Amino acid sequence: MQRRSPALFARLFTVAFCLWIAVATALAAVDANSLPKPTGYVSDLAHVISADDKANLEAFCTQVEQQLGVQFALVTIDTLDDQPIRDFALDVFRKWGVGSRKTNQGVLLLLAIKDHKSDIETGRGIEPYITDGFAGSTLRAMRPQLRAGDYGAA
Repeated sequence: MQRRSPALFARLFTVAFCLWIAVATALAAVDANSLPKPTGYVSDLAHVISADDKANLEAFCTQVEQQLGVQFALVTIDTLDDQPIRDFALDVFRKWGVGSRKTNQGVLLLLAIKDHKSDIETGRGIEPYITDGFAGSTLRAMRPQLRAGDYGAA
């Protein structure tokens, strides 16, 4: 009977463990259904917004909804795992039901931090006011703060 060396066993174990980690990571890809339900306007799932900035954003979004009837959802996530940001943002928008069903005036801002991607999605009721061009210029205006890592200010 031939004995195998402990070094060979250690290498095989390491390879098997690495494969297991790779498979588990692939299966754990982020999707809109796995996100927790929002508890306010700001869902900082990437943990990049300070408590003060989050409080200011919550107060601003509350005021906008009370005065204009427009509901915001501001979301940060670590990564999209190579998913198209628009598809993911639309999934979140629909799943969370951003904006009232009656007026469909919802706005979702999604920041994927490690991917350096951002998107704004709107409900049909707000599209006349927040056009694709306006959303694009807003995202471009946010770039300096995003590049500086100042996500709350952006």
